[in-house]
Amino acid sequence: YINATVYGLVVANLSVVYAVVTGTRIIAGDEEAGRLDLTLALPISRTSFALQRFAALLVSMLAISLGLLFLMAAAAGPAELEGISIADFGAMHVHLWFFAAFFGALAFSVGAATGKRAAAIGVAVGVAVLGFAANGVLRQIEGLEWIENWSPYDWLNGGRPLENGLLLDDLLIMSGLVLVFVTIGIFVFNRRDIDV
Repeated sequence: YINATVYGLVVANLSVVYAVVTGTRIIAGDEEAGRLDLTLALPISRTSFALQRFAALLVSMLAISLGLLFLMAAAAGPAELEGISIADFGAMHVHLWFFAAFFGALAFSVGAATGKRAAAIGVAVGVAVLGFAANGVLRQIEGLEWIENWSPYDWLNGGRPLENGLLLDDLLIMSGLVLVFVTIGIFVFNRRDIDV
């Protein structure tokens, strides 16, 4: 129940919402609000600006993940969650942090490349919906069983880190994609004109 409902549904989807909204605001939100050109007039490179803002997103997601970790660990006794140790919860929350970072990086990348919040939100939410469907409904269709392995929700919880600990393959996939998205976003951001 904890694995499927709390982490597979509620916490996962709330993490996606937070990561997408915050990742979108990093560049696209400020650009659409007309604040980005003033910020970029300061003596700081675009790369440094973008990396610092994305790092702030990662730190905020870490704080949320740690807060939820402590909450779940404290509730484990009263809720009679025998068999789930603090290390098990810790492994789940490491996966949760990388999962949120994946969606934050995707929203950041599209927002940095386009300067449009709608595009960033649309792409990131589209990937989330498709990933959720691939992890649930689409994998049950004959011939589409393979699609589950391409779902961020499978990378989060498919190997059951709450039971099995850290799954390095899934963490490497998510961290690699975060690096790719951030690199592409910054590359395009550095080369495009900012709307004033």
